[in-house]
Amino acid sequence: MAIQDAVLALKVPTRMAVTKLEEHFTNLQPGELISWNEIEKVIGEPKDSNRFKNITGAWRKIQLQERNILLSAVGNGFGLIVADSKRRIDEASSRVKRGRKQVAKAIYIAYGTNPEELSEGDRYRREKIVALSRDNNAMIKLMNQCRRELPSGESRDHLISELVGANDA
Repeated sequence: MAIQDAVLALKVPTRMAVTKLEEHFTNLQPGELISWNEIEKVIGEPKDSNRFKNITGAWRKIQLQERNILLSAVGNGFGLIVADSKRRIDEASSRVKRGRKQVAKAIYIAYGTNPEELSEGDRYRREKIVALSRDNNAMIKLMNQCRRELPSGESRDHLISELVGANDA
């Protein structure tokens, strides 16, 4: 117990560092690029540290929840970009796709579970999960339709090089 208390005493709250980021990066506009190096300088933490990840994660969460600003990672180790409407929809679509895969795995597990070995309440939950397969198939069809009707257009590499070029000017 004493070791656990000592470890807890070493933890430093992220709030002060998040406040530094909020004070430094005011009036964020869609398309604005924020490099990891710039964030590193503001909070004084190396970008490869867990603390840096915790602070930036907390800051990104606050920006989205309180200000409706989505900060998306861009490039290989470049930084964050304030997402415009297109990037926000791309991000939403990507998250739905990841979620759909998790739902599909859950359905597979539930479908493979013998209902005779379950209590009445658990059988009910199993049937509800298995019933999601119809909704999951509808979601797959809808996503494929959206992908056909609204193609992404340009590659991620092209976008990154364009943004980096604009940022240097």
